[in-house]
Amino acid sequence: MTTELAVKTRADAELLERVVVGGDLSKLSPVERMQYYAAVCASVGLNPLTQPFSYLVLQGRMTLYARREATE
Repeated sequence: MTTELAVKTRADAELLERVVVGGDLSKLSPVERMQYYAAVCASVGLNPLTQPFSYLVLQGRMTLYARREATE
């Protein structure tokens, strides 16, 4: 599994920058969200199949929330 997110165009790069800097995952497609989820899991050494994160919407932004499975 790779931790790289696909950035094919300038629009993709701008979207990814807004997500990473602004923290709002709602702008990503479901496929892009899963790629991001997998990349975050890989970066911290977690198995994405154990569902260590949930999506949480706070103040209109969708973000990842670390569940108990991520902290154990």
